Amino acid sequence: MMRLCRGAFLIAAGLPLLAIGQQLTPAEVYARVSPSVFSVLVFDANGRLAVTGSAVVVAHGRAVTNKHVVDGGALIRLGRGAAEWEAEVSAVDDTHDLAVLTVNGSAPPRCSCVDLMRLLLASTYMR
Repeated sequence: MMRLCRGAFLIAAGLPLLAIGQQLTPAEVYARVSPSVFSVLVFDANGRLAVTGSAVVVAHGRAVTNKHVVDGGALIRLGRGAAEWEAEVSAVDDTHDLAVLTVNGSAPPRCSCVDLMRLLLASTYMR
């Protein structure tokens, strides 16, 4: 598992954001993001459900959740309705309490917003 600083974490996650100056209504934000929001189910070593949370799928096979949700979990699953996917922690950002999950198998749909890589590189290196 990697430990990443904020900029590297966001690039590694492939986290998409809206373009600067783009205005969306709350309904438009919900319509774009909600298909990519999943429950996070964290099980202990005995197979009992220990913690629940949420995650956003940000790239094919990658989701972002809070680090404290997945800390110490023996098994992590993303779910919505009857569908579930196994996942594992692939990177963490302790400072910002974030964790990147790698989703095993066929990945759930990702958030459909602007590619962060372009936005992040422009904002980081053009200061």
